Amino acid sequence: MRLALILPANVLHAPYLNYYTEILDKTKVQYDIINWNKLNLKEDIINAYTFNFKCGYKSNTLSKIVGYYLFSKFVKRILCKEKYDKLIVFIPQFALFLSDILSKEYKQKFILDIRDYGKANRYIKRLESIINNSEFTVISSAGYKKWLPLKYNYVISHNTLFTDYNAIDERDKFDLRNKTEIIISNIGVIRNYHENCKAIDSFKQSTKFKLRYIGKGICEEDLKKYCNNNNIDNVSFHGKYSKNEELRFYQQSDIINLIVPMNSVGNNSAMANRFYNACISRCPLIVNKGSYMAEIVKSYNLGMAMDIDNDNMIEEVSKYINNFDYDKFIKGCKVFLSKIENEQKIFCEKVMKFI
Repeated sequence: MRLALILPANVLHAPYLNYYTEILDKTKVQYDIINWNKLNLKEDIINAYTFNFKCGYKSNTLSKIVGYYLFSKFVKRILCKEKYDKLIVFIPQFALFLSDILSKEYKQKFILDIRDYGKANRYIKRLESIINNSEFTVISSAGYKKWLPLKYNYVISHNTLFTDYNAIDERDKFDLRNKTEIIISNIGVIRNYHENCKAIDSFKQSTKFKLRYIGKGICEEDLKKYCNNNNIDNVSFHGKYSKNEELRFYQQSDIINLIVPMNSVGNNSAMANRFYNACISRCPLIVNKGSYMAEIVKSYNLGMAMDIDNDNMIEEVSKYINNFDYDKFIKGCKVFLSKIENEQKIFCEKVMKFI
């Protein structure tokens, strides 16, 4: 058995690749990674065919389409040369460029992995054909079923490794109602300038609430300038951090801010990696009203949902803290993570059967 994982992205920005390679390594299946070095990074990847063509996040639509087309030509040459038995294909919009070879040479011999909603997903009929030709299709959020064809049994692979669930057996008992200082953290890529300015404005007069931005991102410097220009001193920026520091930052936080723009199907239906990290670290969440994450928060009592444009954020957070039920929250975390762990096990079993 020889297998190829086809990734139209940098490996550094695709942690979900590890969900498959860990299984392949354990079962000693031979595999190659065929990836697109979009950001012109130096990456040390074993057994890789790398396509070098710079196409950053701010590239226009035409450049992205040209990049996908050129990468698809590169991939087809490798597939013709190597004659792999099976494939794992990431990102549905790229799978559209491989639809001919997937249907003719790899029908029922590939996994399609969907991690977000792309503009190409509007071509749902073509996408459905690819889903139908796959051995099975993996999605990272059950919320994606809202825009995907419903007649297929999708396999869920959450954006987290279930081995992380035991990182914290139990956080020291805490009660938000008794804390004199509340730290609200945004951990990861710093983006969504409009939404973060709204949050900063809501808390800027408070001495109790501290906002922390931990990580780098496209609007980090703009948010710093916004705080400096408006003399806001209860907001701090940490900058870049290493992965092994991440858990500590969650443990040092009281609440995790997951407010994002609500103007896209992707944001409305996705499950963020930070959502799982917050639950593992026993931190309540702030999410958008009307999103799939809000449904999960409500079902498992994991935090609060709000409309950043219409709700008074500091009032809503204060109300949540005044009514905070530690035992109910901890129970919700455990039940939710148990469900996730079971679904991750099903994913592993399906991949094992596939290979």
